[in-house]
Amino acid sequence: MKTSDFKALAIGLAVSGMMASSVFAWDLGDLRGVYTNADAELVSSFGFCGNGQGAAGSDGFMVNRTYTVEGDLVKMNANGQFVFTLSADKKELIPADDFTREWGAAEPYVLDTEAKIDC
Repeated sequence: MKTSDFKALAIGLAVSGMMASSVFAWDLGDLRGVYTNADAELVSSFGFCGNGQGAAGSDGFMVNRTYTVEGDLVKMNANGQFVFTLSADKKELIPADDFTREWGAAEPYVLDTEAKIDC
């Protein structure tokens, strides 16, 4: 393989990778539903409305909050910033930093198909 062919292949793969990660990030931006962890001591639920608006708290008492999606990370602002990754099947929010594990839970928050959120 010639050097120019190798460079063209490398550039093509890099562009494909950026497009794939952009599509994944776009999917996260459409995040909707309530994720719950019954073992969490302080914040047992995080809800998402798909438009940067959400809520955090516990069942029956959730306070409106905002969230952002940065790459593959979901960041909820709720008296501190909780950071998660979303499982490939979108059924679990996985704590991604020490703050989230300490003030939320170390184990994943699971999508609660029964819980509803209004934003």
